[in-house]
Amino acid sequence: MAEIAFSIMFGAVVVYVVLGNYLYFAKVLPVLEEPPKLLPSGQVKDIERYLESLDERLKRQWFVPILQNIRTITIIYLIGFAITLAVIFLGS
Repeated sequence: MAEIAFSIMFGAVVVYVVLGNYLYFAKVLPVLEEPPKLLPSGQVKDIERYLESLDERLKRQWFVPILQNIRTITIIYLIGFAITLAVIFLGS
């Protein structure tokens, strides 16, 4: 059970990191024309400024709902990590 939970979370993290970096570096930063931030809090502030600058035409793109809910998605991942750690430690 612990191996399955770890595998699921590992796969989810890979998707989260790849998709998050793609959106941040390819969609957000070119519009803001600023250097990238290394800390997640700086990246979230950049995303918020990007969302404020969108016009109605761009709000229909596929990635806007992901960016609008980035904090909720991050919280879900943190809860998933906590559950995975609990399963690993309680299962052994």
